Amino acid sequence: MRKSLAESRGLLWQLLLSGMMKGGGGLLTFVCFIFIARSAAVDEYGLFSIAFSSASLLCYVMVGGQHTAILKFYPRVNDPGPISPAGKSVILRSLRILGRLTLATSAIILGGWFVARWAGPPMTSGATFSLVAFTLFLSALLGLAEFFSSLFRARGQTLAGLWPRDLLWRLLMIAVFGLILWLNAPGKLRANLFTAGELAGIVAGLLAAALSIQVARLARDMSKVEKARDPFPGHLGADMQRSFRSFWALGFLWPARGQLGTIIVGLMINPAAAGAFFSAQRLAAVLLMVSVAINTAVGPEISRALAANDLHKAKRVFMTGSLVAGSASAAFMLLLVAVGDDLLALFDPSYRSFTPVLLMFAIGQAVFNACGPLGVFLTLAERERTVLLAGVVATIATLVGVVILTRLYGPIGAATAIAGVTVLLNLYLATVAWSVFRGSKRKAEGDGV
Repeated sequence: MRKSLAESRGLLWQLLLSGMMKGGGGLLTFVCFIFIARSAAVDEYGLFSIAFSSASLLCYVMVGGQHTAILKFYPRVNDPGPISPAGKSVILRSLRILGRLTLATSAIILGGWFVARWAGPPMTSGATFSLVAFTLFLSALLGLAEFFSSLFRARGQTLAGLWPRDLLWRLLMIAVFGLILWLNAPGKLRANLFTAGELAGIVAGLLAAALSIQVARLARDMSKVEKARDPFPGHLGADMQRSFRSFWALGFLWPARGQLGTIIVGLMINPAAAGAFFSAQRLAAVLLMVSVAINTAVGPEISRALAANDLHKAKRVFMTGSLVAGSASAAFMLLLVAVGDDLLALFDPSYRSFTPVLLMFAIGQAVFNACGPLGVFLTLAERERTVLLAGVVATIATLVGVVILTRLYGPIGAATAIAGVTVLLNLYLATVAWSVFRGSKRKAEGDGV
């Protein structure tokens, strides 16, 4: 009993810490994108919105699911604390995969851009070389940030895994763009100071500066690991190889559904509409930070519980995360209903018309949060193929729904498609998770536990 209470207090502390970090990061994201929006013309900000959404999607192609793999496999060979030889081998294996995928993805996209530039008609869509190159650079850094976040959390260092990207990067963007606006366009709602490519380059450079802290810390810790003969457990390599494709596909499909809207709205309507749609999505993403905070805190705990074959503890952690996420989501939904239009107007007064889009995003995200850390639990409970299949179906449904409903109803149609598929997907995964819990209960009763 005392152990259970101590575990609950420890988990609640981790939830509070990650909630403060992710919630604070979400609010800072909202503020920094206001400054970015005001430092460029409406169309340039729209192009940057498309580029940022593309980078947020491509980063999961480049990371290759290693942010999930490290969270699952590192705790199996390394307790919290110093890195062991086996832990170092797991880290290096993941980093090699990440590096190869980043180089391959960048080569394919840049090669395609040059071919299109040489063989096709003049490019008038704004896809300049600088925009494409800086988008790829940003993609690689976002993928590395995702990996570092999972790695440090797997090591039991939640704060070290979160604050460089979630706080420092956002604060740097606010400071830099705020200073530039104050020096060059004081008091103006919008200033035409940057192109979309320049915005992407500045944002990527600031992220590189923030991540340098984690790079230095990991390099220092890895240098202290003593060499050992054959430190990598043979069965673990087979497990990692077997999980690679599933983790890669899952890592790409989950965020793909959210990023498709901005890209498709920009292509089907115009960059200005994409900028407003993206701003509504960024504001609703504060709700997303609730689920990210929950996953950040409970992921390592669930991983360790399942590794110890303690499904009862895994269920207890899962239910605690669901309760906290649902309560926080309800409170934020009330805030958006009350002042959502005023918050959108901070980007641009014309964005008030996108308040229904904002609320539709928020409804889908609130249901997602209330269902708990389903993706994390099912993936770590060896149900990644079930999650993958559901994710494939959901992504296809989202793509088709966004294209059709955007053509019929505009941006609100795109938001409805994304939110609707999100709700249905999570309700389905909730039934799968509940069947896992019921199965473990029946097994325990059959064993006389």
